[in-house]
Amino acid sequence: MKRRRNGEGSYYRGLDGIYVFSCRYTDAVTGEPKRKTITAATRDKLDTKVVEWQEKVKMRNMQSEHVTVDDWCRQFLVNVKPSVKEKTYKNYEGIIRKHIIPAIGKIRLDKLTPAQVQNMINNLHASGLAPVSVATVRRALSICLNQAVAFRLISINPVNATKAPRIEKKLPIVLNQEQIIRLLETAEVCDFLPQTDDDSRLYLRKCYYTALCLAIDSGCRIGELLALRWRDLTDGRLYISRALEGSKIGTPKTANSYRAITLSRSVLAILKEWHDYQAAYCDKWGFWSMTGDSLIFANSWGNLVYPQNLSKRWWKPLLKAAGMPVGFHWHNLRATMATQLLQGGVPVKAVSERLGHSNVSVTLSKYAGLIHGIEEQAAVVMDDVIRGTEPADNYLPATQDSD
Repeated sequence: MKRRRNGEGSYYRGLDGIYVFSCRYTDAVTGEPKRKTITAATRDKLDTKVVEWQEKVKMRNMQSEHVTVDDWCRQFLVNVKPSVKEKTYKNYEGIIRKHIIPAIGKIRLDKLTPAQVQNMINNLHASGLAPVSVATVRRALSICLNQAVAFRLISINPVNATKAPRIEKKLPIVLNQEQIIRLLETAEVCDFLPQTDDDSRLYLRKCYYTALCLAIDSGCRIGELLALRWRDLTDGRLYISRALEGSKIGTPKTANSYRAITLSRSVLAILKEWHDYQAAYCDKWGFWSMTGDSLIFANSWGNLVYPQNLSKRWWKPLLKAAGMPVGFHWHNLRATMATQLLQGGVPVKAVSERLGHSNVSVTLSKYAGLIHGIEEQAAVVMDDVIRGTEPADNYLPATQDSD
């Protein structure tokens, strides 16, 4: 006999003469298997009830009619946790807890309207939340409700009909060569922190300085830097295959983030000096044994360095002491490196690969506005072309690949 599918169920008549329909189905919200039983005094009445229930199952109204936005958001977090990185999950959880549930959590999921979502967006903006942050909340809610559509709890995503506040595009803050040199010199001397003879503090200060040098040279993200092992540095190249995710080591941000970066000779010499210093520290204190799997930027106990500790204890005081621009963050070191390379005539394709971008358009969209002087040089080149003269010696090499 052919096995019945979920929802088809079976009919039988109980000892008390009541007609019964029973079947198993999967709850659209939780994904858990459940059993449904329907009873009636006659077979005709039972058939009518079964048809009505099956129609509700088909439209998933049965599952959603008592589900609030709060209920679904919490279930969404359960559903999505195994498939995203820890940092992404924490971002979702924070956005849902701080912004979405307080605003629209009590509304029935199937009754949520675009107007209610737009009102939430407008109120967040009016409360002082930055347009970029408001857009992030909107995007998280859209992802959450897209899954509700896929589960057939709702027929459309109401977020699609809403608009986020206009975001004014701002160029990232970057340092010029003079500022880079001043930042590095201040970091190396480190006279902005109290003098100390404590080995562990001196070790950390040199560790942070070396990380800064490598960040400027390589353009690595802070999470990529702090997950590096000594065996990831081979023949003058840095191989990125890991990244710090919260309190543990995970994978890089994207597939293109897996990359090899050729380092400058100056930074390779600094890393060699740091390796010898770290080895001597290990021999003296014996907290860990250095191997190829040891972290390049281990703390004074041989464990992970956390970005928040680096920022609070060293980075913020350094920025103030070196007189860096207000609003300059560690991540701006990537933009600084990219700008310096592009202004120096390095092809944008090479810069894009060094940064780990998916394609050159991402690099250009982020940094093209920072490449001062290239547009002026383009005019000089075209002047030579039109006049039929030899190209000037002082124009920058092309920064884009030919078609």
